[in-house]
Amino acid sequence: MTEQVIKTTNEDGILNEAVVNLVQTKEGREQLYQQGQINQLRAQGVFKLQGDKKQEIIDRMTNARTTNAPIRTAFDNLNNILGGGFERKNLYIFGGQAGTGKTTFLMNTAFDLAYNGHKVCIISLEMTIEDLLFREMSRQTLNYSQNCHYTFTKLKHEPLERLNGFEALRDALINKIQDNMLFLDPKEAIESEPKSELDFNLLFSAKNIKKLLLKAYEVNNEQPDLIILDYLNILPNEPNLSDLEAQKQNVRELKRLADKLNVPILIISSLNKESQKNRNYGQVSFTGSNEVAYTASACFNLQPFRDNEADKTYSDEDLRLQAAKIQSDLPLMLYCSKSRFGLPSGIYFAFNGAYNYFYPIEEGQAIALRAQIRNPLASGMQPTYSPRQYRN
Repeated sequence: MTEQVIKTTNEDGILNEAVVNLVQTKEGREQLYQQGQINQLRAQGVFKLQGDKKQEIIDRMTNARTTNAPIRTAFDNLNNILGGGFERKNLYIFGGQAGTGKTTFLMNTAFDLAYNGHKVCIISLEMTIEDLLFREMSRQTLNYSQNCHYTFTKLKHEPLERLNGFEALRDALINKIQDNMLFLDPKEAIESEPKSELDFNLLFSAKNIKKLLLKAYEVNNEQPDLIILDYLNILPNEPNLSDLEAQKQNVRELKRLADKLNVPILIISSLNKESQKNRNYGQVSFTGSNEVAYTASACFNLQPFRDNEADKTYSDEDLRLQAAKIQSDLPLMLYCSKSRFGLPSGIYFAFNGAYNYFYPIEEGQAIALRAQIRNPLASGMQPTYSPRQYRN
């Protein structure tokens, strides 16, 4: 057999059994290479779990259980719906109307992961780094006594003499995240000022973001375990591309980045106008939804919890204002409209907007919290808000 040239396929184009057997061993592959068959064989990529290929696959399975383990969050209900956590090399899209707390939810997730030893890279095109840190400081003040509870606005604008322990709180936060939190700012990477507004905008393109992160990995060995992008729809368009074409290109570039760095990427996206009007929060609700939904492994929508027909007559803004007027946490549902890891389903959270704080709740708790907001008098609260009806 070693002197006879073996055809890769038979007359029907089916891979020969003899070729399949030869490729299982180093000696067999060498024979095929010498016969000029190996390139065609590699392109077909057919093999059995035998010989040294068997051990290679076993080693890959072992590696997948360690280095490729999913990234578990601090929210068990989210881990459950994800099938264990955020899987590497995958994109996850998070949407919702303005004010529902999309950015806050993912920043809560990011900081909790950093506290637990994961390297997290934040790419924020809306909020400055200092604002993200002020918001996290506000959440952290809830761990202290009542006289040290400060909202984001107070932390950013109040005179220091009115903020008990501000510097200690700030330094404690930075010390906790300094080794595990990465921030990407393309402006920091340039040696001279951009020559035009177009050049400046393209610093924030998905292509350039990919280039900077790969360079950081190559030069400094700085590789994140997870990346968060806030948000997709304000990534700049390259010249001669429509908004839809640019978004398709950006999503594809981000998927390539996830594959290259072996990380999950969590992306915030806006909703299209039709979904905002009708509150139809499915996987087709995202702007540029076809490409986004097709490429993402899971699509999530964050929306105020509704448990009766009357609630459906109110807009998301109405429900947020109802909660804010009586200083109540807002019950929300995080609905997974598409998942490669399980069936579409919803999980529940309460959102404390004053302190930028999310915490998981059960459906029964969401119902109770919504009832309290709907009827504050029955809960011992004075009604201070008369919701306006949602108008089409």
